[in-house]
Amino acid sequence: MNGTDPQSAQDGRPTFAELMIIPRVLAFTVEVFLHTRMGVRYAGAQSVAALILLLFYAAMWQEHDPAPMLAFMALFFAMCVRNRFEVLRNYGKLPRSHSRYSGYPRLMRWVTRKSETEVKQVDEPLLVLLLGFLLSPLSVPLGVYLMLASGSLALSVLTTTLIEREEMLDLNDLLLEYKERAERFRRLRDDDEI
Repeated sequence: MNGTDPQSAQDGRPTFAELMIIPRVLAFTVEVFLHTRMGVRYAGAQSVAALILLLFYAAMWQEHDPAPMLAFMALFFAMCVRNRFEVLRNYGKLPRSHSRYSGYPRLMRWVTRKSETEVKQVDEPLLVLLLGFLLSPLSVPLGVYLMLASGSLALSVLTTTLIEREEMLDLNDLLLEYKERAERFRRLRDDDEI
């Protein structure tokens, strides 16, 4: 599930990580608005991929006014620059969060009874979906894009949560295995000392 399955790489089928590229990039285009204090390496290539995706998406809607999508792209770029300055402001200091952290939800200021994961998985996608729905009469391309991005946002957080759970189970299994091995080793040492 971690995208390194050698079998799928050999037979030409895409790995899980490769399948998640477009949803991750779509999610990133709204995360820059929704989150602050992103990890040092979180944006990286996603920023460039997002701009390319936005340009291709806008080109698909030739019969509609491109101004709202162009405005969204400009705001997206401005937020990427803002987030980059936020990262650079702390340059040289030891990071307080994981370098690939998607950021702290701005909604946490107002939603205090939920965990960060709940806000990212439920509240943020619902907010983006509602915004997309409300903007659809003004700009169909932008409204539809935001609705797609909301689904991608929910999917991205869900897959991250599932992957983290699998990793925790793996770590727990390792811990149990090493405890058992340590106990067998102690018994072997005790037998040798007799």
